[in-house]
Amino acid sequence: MLSTYQLVVWVAAPIMQVLIAAVMVRRKLSAEFPVFFAYTLFHVVQVPIELYCYFHSHALYFYAFWIIQAFDFLLVIAVIQELFGAVLREYEILKRRAHKIYRCAVLILVGVAFGTALLASGTETDRTVAGLLTIDTSSMIIQLGVLATLFVMSRMLVLGWGQLPFGIALGFGVMASVQLAVSIMRSYLGDGSTPGYVLLRPLAYNLAVLVWLFHAAKRERRKPASALPPEADISRWNEALEKMSRF
Repeated sequence: MLSTYQLVVWVAAPIMQVLIAAVMVRRKLSAEFPVFFAYTLFHVVQVPIELYCYFHSHALYFYAFWIIQAFDFLLVIAVIQELFGAVLREYEILKRRAHKIYRCAVLILVGVAFGTALLASGTETDRTVAGLLTIDTSSMIIQLGVLATLFVMSRMLVLGWGQLPFGIALGFGVMASVQLAVSIMRSYLGDGSTPGYVLLRPLAYNLAVLVWLFHAAKRERRKPASALPPEADISRWNEALEKMSRF
């Protein structure tokens, strides 16, 4: 049975995400960030499905959980790509290059997961779970790497993040950091670390949702023109990147 803590944590996130969706619709951010909006709605629907499956049948919950995790993985990949588009909108060549590298990294990740599943011992279910766990851990590493790269690039190019894109990136960064740490802890300590894993992993997601809600509701601050890169500099960067892409 679910503890009171687990039930509260399970239900708190979709309630906050309903508020995020409402704020995004009211501020017309749903049209600007349609993938993140879809991700938010997906997680609102996810919890009732998981709760039904959990109380109906543990076997049904097992399969529903991993199917949902697979869809979640695809949506997270798409959200981060949407962030690239939003942050690098002025640098078209750099944006295209970044998208190509990102897609290659995702394909490598999926290939590694399939390899893990094929080489793992045990039943077919055990091998499937091994592959999915590899995707889960590796995707968090990729998320952190990509988001760190995005933060560094924004510093170098004086990119205008915008309130919501920054909040989305920060939320995913916090969530991936904590969840990766507890996953590594569990792999080293074994079943003895399960209580900490059960406690911290959903808490990290709720913290990310809280960050998203705060940044979605916060009013956008307009940057002064002096804080933005001149159009001439943007053009020079695009020309330089265009020349580099030919080599």
